[in-house]
Amino acid sequence: MDTVAWETPARAATSDEVAFFFATSLTSFITWGNFLAAYHFLQSLREFFT
Repeated sequence: MDTVAWETPARAATSDEVAFFFATSLTSFITWGNFLAAYHFLQSLREFFT
């Protein structure tokens, strides 16, 4: 099975690396979701008071 590697030797990712990747991506996704929710909340408050 061929793997594509950019400037790095081809090797399988360890379970620790996979767990770290999922943890960081999920954390950033949840943070972005909270940011969007807060933004929409502030927009609705602004429309309510105007």
